Amino acid sequence: MWDRKAGLILGLALLTFACEEPGEIGLEINPENGSFVARYFEIPLDNSIIQQEDVLSSNLARIIFDDPSNPNQLPTSDGRLLVGGYNTPEFGAFKSTSFSNMYFTRFGFNSIGFTFDSITFHVRVNYIYGNDFMGNKRIAVHELSDELDLDSLYLTKNSTSYIPEPIGEFNFSVSEFDTIFIDTVYSTRLSDDFGLKLFDKAGEDSVTFFDNRVFREFFKGIALVPEETNGMVAGIHAEGQSTFMRMYVHNATDTTFLDFTVDGFTQDTTIVGTDTTFQIVNLTRYYNNITLDKSGSAIAGIPGYYTDFQTDDEFSYIQASSGVFTKLDFSNYFEFLDTVPNLIINRAELILPVKTYQDYLQPSISFSLYLTDESNKFLEVQTAQMVTYLTFGGLTYSGFPDEQRGQYVGNVTEYIQGITIGDIENTQILVGQPSLDNSILSVNQTLLEKHNILLRVYYSSL
Repeated sequence: MWDRKAGLILGLALLTFACEEPGEIGLEINPENGSFVARYFEIPLDNSIIQQEDVLSSNLARIIFDDPSNPNQLPTSDGRLLVGGYNTPEFGAFKSTSFSNMYFTRFGFNSIGFTFDSITFHVRVNYIYGNDFMGNKRIAVHELSDELDLDSLYLTKNSTSYIPEPIGEFNFSVSEFDTIFIDTVYSTRLSDDFGLKLFDKAGEDSVTFFDNRVFREFFKGIALVPEETNGMVAGIHAEGQSTFMRMYVHNATDTTFLDFTVDGFTQDTTIVGTDTTFQIVNLTRYYNNITLDKSGSAIAGIPGYYTDFQTDDEFSYIQASSGVFTKLDFSNYFEFLDTVPNLIINRAELILPVKTYQDYLQPSISFSLYLTDESNKFLEVQTAQMVTYLTFGGLTYSGFPDEQRGQYVGNVTEYIQGITIGDIENTQILVGQPSLDNSILSVNQTLLEKHNILLRVYYSSL
């Protein structure tokens, strides 16, 4: 181990000059005759499939920042309500239902003297995924019967009760998109009975529309429930008040409206001595309930959560938001270390080739690497505000020209150096969705060529 540490110390000094071929650093050393050799070595990595159970799914995780010079900084999250489902032989039947309470933006509204006109619901769809984009995709809007707790860490396995009779319905048509990646706003008219319920309450008391806490007790929120045969998941942008209900009213001289949004927040300021802390506080809670019926699929044999599983085929599996991850074991790296004395690590790359896919089932554009141990659970740090997962870098997908295939590549030099000198004890990593500390962003599925997953180490040896 001392030889490894000594080599790494020298390697850090020479890191600026790291290269793949001798001569690029200007030393003009012949690797056959000189004493300084630069090479790379590819190490196959053992891997398995792990399904996680406790996956965060709500908008509770907001940025916490200490920047007195910028007190108006807003949250940077990009949350989505994911609604719909699709079925593939690789993963089975995926389904997502969304729940959210609402935040009214016009404090003190009183409906006395006004007449109710209508109430509408507007959603901004900026993501779709699935294997059937034909026809209309129906999503029912229901009123919640149970209240959402602003302090709860909602997971994908959680669900909230709602009134069976819908108050409205969306019909999404993919043909209305310029491309499947262009934002499209859909609107629908909700039940007049539901609208009058809100309208009449605004004239009955002077509290409900002055305090969002009281309002949430009266109107608990909405559930977006997909039709069982949708064949597609729609991602509804939830931040920036881009998804909202609007109630239209008029009196003898004016027509106006009142908005209710799924995104509401305020800013708390804490001053201790000379230190000022600004914290974003959510006034609404939304999350996605995710289910995956693996029956009849290639991963149907997964014996339970947090348990290693190998398929009978040549692939490993990852699906964002359903908790399906690929676990990599770096133990083989130590066998390589024993063959190279005085090792200097220049760079380490992780390479994961992707199985050929169809246009409408593209793999995720990136993955994150999460530390785990023998329990196969995320290693994490719990703070008062959020759960922070221990990560070491990420992987970016790059496709091959004119082919529906590609590979993920990521720089893992820091991680490899850490386990080499003993600063990092965990030699296992979970590969999966890139945003575990925020509401789920995507549902993409990815198949990896499990026998071609490798660690490529560029190194020098003295």
